[in-house]
Amino acid sequence: MLFIISDDLTATALSCYGNTVVKTPNIDALAARGTRFTGAYCPGTYCGPSRASFMSGYYPHATRVLGDTSHRPAIGARPTWSQHFKIAGYYTARVSKIFHMGVPGGDRRGRRYQEE
Repeated sequence: MLFIISDDLTATALSCYGNTVVKTPNIDALAARGTRFTGAYCPGTYCGPSRASFMSGYYPHATRVLGDTSHRPAIGARPTWSQHFKIAGYYTARVSKIFHMGVPGGDRRGRRYQEE
């Protein structure tokens, strides 16, 4: 399974969602072969809360993520959806940042927060 998250886009930012100016042929090809969500909504108004919600399944008021902080204090040891895959024996990986942990590990202030 390949899950692509791109926060901070409008609903019509990609051509597979109807944009006639922007050309996104590779994303369009993935969308044609996979699942394209047409009724998904952003749980937060900016990236940190949205990413914590995407990965944990909890709204920002439940994760208490209001910036680029960890969701762990609020959700405890409950696994994120990627951890469910890992627990089930699947190989999991990330490309780029999620949870503002930097690339690889440690964010821009040198703190380490690793989702394992």
